[in-house]
Amino acid sequence: MIAAPWYIAIYLQQGQDFVDGFILKHNVARFTDTFEGHGGNIFYYIPVLLLMLLPFTGLFIQLLRKRPLIAIEPLERYCWITFGFVFVFFSFSGTQLPHYLLYGFSPLLLLLCTQLEQLRSKLLALIPALILPLIFLLLPELLYTAAAQMDNAHQQAMLTASIDSADLSYRLLTIGAAIATAGLLFLNRAALWQRLVAAGLIQALLLAWAVLPLLAKIQQQPIKDAAVIAAEKSAPLVLWKAHLPSFVTYTQRPVQRRAPKSGDVVLTRLQHQSKLAAHEVLFSANGIVLVQML
Repeated sequence: MIAAPWYIAIYLQQGQDFVDGFILKHNVARFTDTFEGHGGNIFYYIPVLLLMLLPFTGLFIQLLRKRPLIAIEPLERYCWITFGFVFVFFSFSGTQLPHYLLYGFSPLLLLLCTQLEQLRSKLLALIPALILPLIFLLLPELLYTAAAQMDNAHQQAMLTASIDSADLSYRLLTIGAAIATAGLLFLNRAALWQRLVAAGLIQALLLAWAVLPLLAKIQQQPIKDAAVIAAEKSAPLVLWKAHLPSFVTYTQRPVQRRAPKSGDVVLTRLQHQSKLAAHEVLFSANGIVLVQML
């Protein structure tokens, strides 16, 4: 009843194209086939779930240990069924992405809340909470190492730049977050669930102040820098073999998506530069290339 008006309105506007594109392609076909190389296996969502729950993974382990399915209340059974359906359904899907599990997270979080007062093991509660700050601490090196596994020149250049992009403030924030999270192990005056919430707050602040700015610097800053240069040019702006809508936002000018012509200012990815006719490079960083056609 909630979704039906939207489906009806879009169908009236788009007709059969909506059925073919949204329902048949992006729902049915994504389940039966692998899209964009995002395949996996039936066990794919087990490690994904444990990582996505951080720093509250210990609560999930506690839930599995202390709440056998035969001894639960109706609301808990409903939550298990709702989460379980999502987990099992996407485990058998041909296309698998981590965020698909989010559709079943709300009932799972309600189940985790039932374990806050029952949690007694300090190690079970707080050792998982240490994992993500340590991953963030080593993230630039992990991304740099992953670059060697990439066939895509743009992705390789972007990941290779991760170490240089991680400045002193990033290192200090990640080290500080890891130390603060470890310190919660010894803060015996606070209840375990309070320390777990504190770990979650530390993790959220670290994401906002360090990790997301680092990823933005790696991925978005080159596009923004290229846009500053492109905005000063009077020639037509063209996006070629690259879907980078932020370039339009940064330039505040119309940007066309077509084959480059003589005189155009073109933004593309590094792996496509060699396919361009004669051109002058105006900017190149992290796999993003801005050129002017000659």
